[in-house]
Parts: sequence; structure tokens; C-alpha cells
Amino acid sequence: MMTICVVPKDESYLKKKIRLLEPEPCCALSRDDLVIWGEAKKYELQILNPEGKLIKKIIRSCKRVRLSDQDKKELEERHNRSRMGGAGYKPIFPKYFPYFRDISVDEQGRIFVFTFEREKEKPGFYYIDIYDPEGRYIGHILSNITASDLVWKNNKLYTIERDEEGFYVIKRYGLRWNY
Repeated sequence: MMTICVVPKDESYLKKKIRLLEPEPCCALSRDDLVIWGEAKKYELQILNPEGKLIKKIIRSCKRVRLSDQDKKELEERHNRSRMGGAGYKPIFPKYFPYFRDISVDEQGRIFVFTFEREKEKPGFYYIDIYDPEGRYIGHILSNITASDLVWKNNKLYTIERDEEGFYVIKRYGLRWNY
């Protein structure tokens, strides 16, 4: 067994508070058994070989996305609906979103980093940064994918998402590459 990351215990719950949008570790496994992981406190991905040795880092400089009052309102509504942390817990909001919310790797080894950077003219759409299997930045795409359970198969992305009414829906996205 190998431990890659340990997140210190947050004891804000003892004060009846819950921290929303805390940067969490994200991890994906490549076809070559490489572990790609990062903790969204900074935009840095570490690529480990199967033995756990660091073989590469991906570091990207980007602006942090500030939480708006509308973001806080939506997060608080979601928090109240889910009763995350139990009744009576006061949410604590950070000033900024984490650098990313998820990492995924497709069958060809391309790395996808799901960010909180949005397109102002398209509510609900966020940018996904894409890297080639060597860790070189290819570019980014705009997407409304919100799922964190992702499966790549035959150049298609399968997700489990919730629709507007809260029902689970399995979606399949086709991808075309022009590079």
C-alpha cells in the first residue's frame, strides 16, 4: 500500500460550521498505470509511476475565480437542501473557488482538468484544460459536464449526472480531435 496524499482533519464542524468548496485531492489513473493527482489549492498535477515515484509535474499559472454573491447563494441553497453536515451548521465560504474540481484521463492518455473558470455568456458552462499524454498543454474546451464519475471508452465520455428535476441521467459525449 502507498499513501499519496493526506488531508488534515478540519475541526470546524465542532463549532457547527462547515467549509464549502474546500480544495480536495483529485486523482486519475492512466492506461499505463500512471497516477495523476493534485490538490486544488494550487494548479499543480503530479504524475507518479506505478512504484509511486514522481516522474513529472504539470504546473499552470492561471487567475483564481472569485465566488460571487450569487455563487454563495446557490451553494447555501444546495447545502440546505442536502443537509450536508446536519441541521444547524453554518456554511463558511472561501473567497475563491479551488483551482480545479476534477481530473480525468482518457484511453489515449490525454489529461482533462475540470476548472471553475466560466464563460460569462453561457451560464453553467466551465472550461476543461486538456493536456497530451506527455503533459503538454493542448488547449481548453467549454463544457457543461458537471459529473465527477467519468468513464472513457472508444473516444466517448460517459457520465452520470442529475437533470433539472434531480433525477440521475447517464449521458454519452462524443469527442473529435483536430490536432
